[in-house]
Amino acid sequence: MENILMSICVAIFLAVGLSVVVLYPAFSARSEHKRLSKSTAENAAVQTTEKRCYTAEEVSKHNSEKSVWLIIKDKIYDVTEYLNEHPGGESMLNNAGGENTKGFYGPQHPRWAYERLEDFYIGDLKQ
Repeated sequence: MENILMSICVAIFLAVGLSVVVLYPAFSARSEHKRLSKSTAENAAVQTTEKRCYTAEEVSKHNSEKSVWLIIKDKIYDVTEYLNEHPGGESMLNNAGGENTKGFYGPQHPRWAYERLEDFYIGDLKQ
């Protein structure tokens, strides 16, 4: 009788444990999808807001580690928050606040850098 009760307890324990292992990733994936969907929707809302136009003079004031703006193909990017992550260190400050198209599209940048740049877009250069 004791062996039967022990077998039943082990079977229940294994069934519950297996259920958690099998079902938890499904619930976790669903909640992650909801979280990502929400942030994607929020990002889309931010991206659809109207961007400003800046003069070269306005951009030129953002040339220190406290505020790093770049002009690349007549678009303005605020890369201040990326300065500490930049693999080239503070080399971004060399032309901060000015024209950076040639420097940015040099051989030192991998393909993902061009895609990541859009995360920092804040407006266009006023002609």
